[in-house]
Amino acid sequence: MLTSWKDIARYTGKSIRTLQRWERELGFPVRRPGSPERNVVIAMSSEIDSWVWSDTSRPNSQDTELTELQTRLAQLEQDNQEVRQQVLSLPEEYEDALSERIRALKEMVKRQVEKCSRLSETCSRLQYRSDKLVQRSRDLRQRGAAKPQRQDSAAM
Repeated sequence: MLTSWKDIARYTGKSIRTLQRWERELGFPVRRPGSPERNVVIAMSSEIDSWVWSDTSRPNSQDTELTELQTRLAQLEQDNQEVRQQVLSLPEEYEDALSERIRALKEMVKRQVEKCSRLSETCSRLQYRSDKLVQRSRDLRQRGAAKPQRQDSAAM
């Protein structure tokens, strides 16, 4: 259990101000016993670790872009269906032009699907790299804490 902002900052390797901003903006897991206005805070290291590893703690512009592309893809597919219905109700002379339009829409949908797939793969690679960096940071922090601090005898 961490019982102060200073302890939490030391554990995470972040500044107190950063942690307080994360609490406000990203839901960083701290508890305020008593009233919320007081500066007394406690946090559990296991909750902090879970929060750091969760995807919901960090906004990701690529996830947003992927969601927007998926929404756009769904709209294009709906447009495609509407065009198909219109083709069935038109005279034969318009059929060729509309068939070409449908082919173009299918191609556009295909490109959007491919782009979504690439973005998803990129997100996965970035998440993997981020996880590795977090682990490496923890390992380095643990090694630093495990080494006894030597005092330079010449400096004394």
